[in-house]
Amino acid sequence: MELHNAALIQEELLINISKVIEDGWPAGPSFFHALGSLIEAAVIHDKVFYDPLRQTLRNDLSGGIYVPSLLNESDLIQQLIREGVLTLFPESAEIDKHLEETGSSYKYGNFLVDFYYQLVSFSSTTPDGDITEFPLLDELINKAPSVLMTESLIADEGVTADGAYLFLTDAGLKAHLLGFSRQDMIQLEGYNRRVKGYLELTQSIEIDFYPVFRALPYQIGAVKTYSSKAKALYESIVNKAVSLDDEPGGENEFSRVPVPPLSQIVMAKSKGSIKALAGEIIELRYRQRDFRRYLTDYERQWDTATTRAERFKLRNEFDNAWKTFVVDLERPSTRIIYTLWDIFKNPLNILPAIGDKLRAKGHELSVIGKVRGLHDFWEELVNAQVPNRNIELSKMFPRLADEREWQLSRNLANSINSFLNKE
Repeated sequence: MELHNAALIQEELLINISKVIEDGWPAGPSFFHALGSLIEAAVIHDKVFYDPLRQTLRNDLSGGIYVPSLLNESDLIQQLIREGVLTLFPESAEIDKHLEETGSSYKYGNFLVDFYYQLVSFSSTTPDGDITEFPLLDELINKAPSVLMTESLIADEGVTADGAYLFLTDAGLKAHLLGFSRQDMIQLEGYNRRVKGYLELTQSIEIDFYPVFRALPYQIGAVKTYSSKAKALYESIVNKAVSLDDEPGGENEFSRVPVPPLSQIVMAKSKGSIKALAGEIIELRYRQRDFRRYLTDYERQWDTATTRAERFKLRNEFDNAWKTFVVDLERPSTRIIYTLWDIFKNPLNILPAIGDKLRAKGHELSVIGKVRGLHDFWEELVNAQVPNRNIELSKMFPRLADEREWQLSRNLANSINSFLNKE
């Protein structure tokens, strides 16, 4: 089974997108996180898997209350599936065979146990679900982060003459002291186990994972989240492009809607039509097929390398290609004039001089050619709008979340970052 440069996208993340585009929900932090994740995954990864339980194939899960049926009923998602942007997750037998071949002790059944531990979902049933959820998660991260880092909050349960009582773990006791009820703790356990299942599954088969925004706090207890070499290279290039914009951030400015560069490209090309977003995602994925092919080949060669020298050579080729590419970008457009002057001021040496210039240029093209599509990808990135123009792009959505939701999401993001930086 070929899993190089593959990723799994959480199904609730896709629901967040369809709720805004197809159902008219306000576009808020969770939506822009979801859209950015989907577009990034579509551009980087050769395969973007969805539905790890393959429930969308079942006929008994119909109606708008089930996530699989929501995926099946979404025109947006079905269009992405038809065009090969999204791929149904492999069957359990294939996964177990792959795990056995790689020497992993993890089984697909482990994921099932975690997924079905409690029937919880990260999807909101109402547009204002995040406004209720974000403050609770923020409080837990700041006052009792261990609640989000343990599988069990309720150790056992018994009954007395006064009614039911609980035996709580240390983390469960902290949640109880913060006012969380028994039902709250059961749900928290379910969320913890579900995220744990996704992380362990993707780490075991070594593919990237794109979680829904509300699942991010439950990742703080993860020992390790798998990150592919392909994604690492992509991020290094994006960081170089974003660093060109040294504008100071206005944390409290509503105009600074968090839209990543690739999302900016898709939104700008949609020209104000939310119905055009799916088509533009498909088109961007197609335009960047050479760059994506390079990332896939790079990761495959990295994984199959038998010596450190092979990996050093692979990394060195990319670094050299990048340096050559940057020099080419920075070369003045008038350089050709100086080149001609160098040649013609010494007419007797014209042929050797031309030969030297052609050989040098040929070497540059050969080096850059090793990173196929780098030029086109870079052009897309640097031509994306600067962040303080994001509000103009976001006007394509009929409704935007109010300032309170944006502030709550910023608070939650800051709390997560602060906690992780302490570790």
